[in-house]
Amino acid sequence: MLLVTCRNNGGFFMILCFIFYSGCIIGSFLAVAASRLPQGQSLLLPRSHCTHCGHTLAFYELMPLFSQLLLGNRCRYCRQPIGISLAVMESLSGIILLLYSRVFGTLPFGLPLLFLLYMGLTLAYTDYLYLIVEPKLMYGFTFLIVVSNELSGRLLTYHPLAALLVVVLLVFIQQLIPDGLGGGDVRLLTIWAFFLGIFETAILIFFASLIALLFCVITRRHKNSDLRYLPFVPFLCIGLILTIVRYYLS
Repeated sequence: MLLVTCRNNGGFFMILCFIFYSGCIIGSFLAVAASRLPQGQSLLLPRSHCTHCGHTLAFYELMPLFSQLLLGNRCRYCRQPIGISLAVMESLSGIILLLYSRVFGTLPFGLPLLFLLYMGLTLAYTDYLYLIVEPKLMYGFTFLIVVSNELSGRLLTYHPLAALLVVVLLVFIQQLIPDGLGGGDVRLLTIWAFFLGIFETAILIFFASLIALLFCVITRRHKNSDLRYLPFVPFLCIGLILTIVRYYLS
């Protein structure tokens, strides 16, 4: 494989940088989709612009990670802070592609798993921005996962009974705790259970809940923190990544 042949020379580091930055570019596009589709906007128009002053960004201001570093994380025109959420999104996307290349190299049969991870990352961003799980993105990624899974010899096994059990349990929890999980969280976890099975989904939920609990404990120390509405999909995404990494490490 490509990574193996380049491991013993200086080109290996360049390959890693290329893979990581390719993932950052993918993450930048997914961030656009996550921020625009919930608002009913086109992915192409209007062109990318500053959300504060509305100024259209030049091509050199759209380079993932580099643009924010060069601009000091501020808009070049109004000097308002850009925020680090986009950089985090792009960086995580790059890390995901690096992990994929580490396990599968350049082989395409791991694409269902890659789409699953990017699904979690994109929906985490929509939940962070708008506190919703965008159906167009959720079902669009589900379609991509199923199609790529069928074409690649079914890397992922389907678990309809696990999905049924998860949706029944989560709906029951919703009735007990009305202000707990949202409907989008339930649908997302049901879809993931269909692909991962009941055991891996339980581990995923455990990781997500533990990290969310730690986050709440830490942020409660700050008097200005507002935890009335906590987006849970970002924690589910972290749980998904940890669950998949745990599976392949074991």
